[in-house]
Amino acid sequence: TEGSKCSSERLDFIYFSQLPWDVNIQQHSKVSPRDLLDFLTSTAAELGLRFAMKVHPLHKNWEEYYGSSAIGVETRNDQHVHDLFAVSENVVVINSGVGAEAILLQNRVIAFGDADYIDLCASMDNTLDVRSFVKCLESANKADYESVSKELALDEYYLNNNLLIQ
Repeated sequence: TEGSKCSSERLDFIYFSQLPWDVNIQQHSKVSPRDLLDFLTSTAAELGLRFAMKVHPLHKNWEEYYGSSAIGVETRNDQHVHDLFAVSENVVVINSGVGAEAILLQNRVIAFGDADYIDLCASMDNTLDVRSFVKCLESANKADYESVSKELALDEYYLNNNLLIQ
């Protein structure tokens, strides 16, 4: 169900989905957005975790794509990514640039695919394993701003064109 635009209730994690046809998903991940949602939904139910999903804004037919996988999943499509970072320390992505932005804003990121910033976050290494996910939730560290900005600044184009941070 679509979440409240101004909901500030704490979440155990927020999942930022990606376009399934995106080249970064096709070539740099063994995990599809739908498979990841299925995994997160079953894992959250098993462990009593609360999460929400923000669908990629260009994914217009997302309800059709996710089908029954999205039933009962709280979505926060009307909220800005920065507002969502504020309600959960843990951000889940496959390899989205949103992960880099979350790291810069001091969130812990768990990436399921090959991300440009993989050395700065917890990596699920393209696997859907409950024990590994729990370990990542428990042990993911916040990267310090200086090392993050230094690492990301190596790619000035990336830093200037993919992040919403000024």
